[in-house]
Amino acid sequence: METKGKKVHFEYGDRVLNLPGHVASVLERADLKAVRLLLLLASDSGKDPYAWAGQAGLTRASIESALSFWNGAGILTVSEEDARPSVQTPAAVLMPGNTVPTYTNSEIEVLYSKRPNLSLLIRECEKTAGKVFNAHEINIIIGLTDYLGLDEEYILNLLTYCISIGRKSMHAFQTMTFALVNDGIDTSERLNAYLRRREENREVEAQIKKLMGFGERALTAKEAGFIQTWTEEFGYDMEVIRMAYEQNVDTVGKPSLNYMNGILGRWHGEGYLDARSVHDLLEHEAEQRQARRKRPAQSGVRKTASGGSGDDSQSSFDPDEFMDAALKRSLKESEES
Repeated sequence: METKGKKVHFEYGDRVLNLPGHVASVLERADLKAVRLLLLLASDSGKDPYAWAGQAGLTRASIESALSFWNGAGILTVSEEDARPSVQTPAAVLMPGNTVPTYTNSEIEVLYSKRPNLSLLIRECEKTAGKVFNAHEINIIIGLTDYLGLDEEYILNLLTYCISIGRKSMHAFQTMTFALVNDGIDTSERLNAYLRRREENREVEAQIKKLMGFGERALTAKEAGFIQTWTEEFGYDMEVIRMAYEQNVDTVGKPSLNYMNGILGRWHGEGYLDARSVHDLLEHEAEQRQARRKRPAQSGVRKTASGGSGDDSQSSFDPDEFMDAALKRSLKESEES
C-alpha cells in the first residue's frame, strides 16, 4: 500500500527565528550543543553568547567550541566584544584563574528560587564532605552549577571521587572540576566514563604494588608516571604488565619498574598492543631461541673472499640477547643515577 507523504506547518506565534539558508548544508557536521547554541543565539542575537552558559546543557567551554565551529562554517562572525566572557548573573565578579565568580547574597537567593534542587545539592555535598560548608564553599558549589552549567550528578560524583583519593578541600575539588571541563569532560556521562577508567587504573596500580612487593609505601612520582603511561597511554591491562614482570625477573633476577618500562615500551613501539599479540610474540621468541639451541655447532672457520680462512665464532647475532643487554644497561644506569 502506498504511503502518503506528510506536511509540516510551523506555529510561529509572535516570534520567528531567522537563520542563514546554508545552515542545512553543515548541520550533519555540527554536534548537539552547537545546534542548541545556534538556536539560542537566533532567538536573541544581541545577547552575549556566554550568557547562555548553564542553560540547555551548555558550558563556557562548549560555547567556545560551538562559536568556533559556526564561525568556521561561515554561519556567523564573532566580534571581540561578543567573544569577551561574561557571567550569566551580571553583578558577579570574575576571579582570576580557574575559579567560579563570587555571588552576592541577592544573586544566590535568585538562583535558589530558580533552581529548587540547588539547596538540596549543597546539603548532599556537605554530607559527602562530612562537614557544614562555609560561605566560600557554598559559593563554589553554586558557581559550578551556574557558571559551568554542570548538573547535580556530575558535582556529587566528582566530589565523592576527590574525597576518596584524599583531595578533601573544596579548592582542590574546584581545581579538578575546571581541569576536567577544560579537557572536554563536561557531562555526567563523560565524567562517569572517566571515573571508571581512573578506578580501573587504581586497581591496576594496587596489583602492581603487590606484585613488586612495595607493601603500603606510596609510589614515587617516577613510578606513578610509569604506571600511568602503561595503562593510559599504552592501554595495557594487568595481564600484559604481568608478562613484562615475568620477563623482567627471568632476565635480571629482581623486579624493576624501570626495566619493565623498557620492555613495555618496546612492545608498544613494535605494535604489540594487547595481551594476545604480546603472548604470540613471546611464543615466537621462545621458538626462535629453541631453534637456535638445536642448530648444529659451527666449526668457527670460514673461507674469506681471498680464499683464506677466518674465524666466524663471533659472527652470530642474537636479537633477544642484544635487547636484554640493552635493557640491563638501562637498568644499571638508572640505579647509578
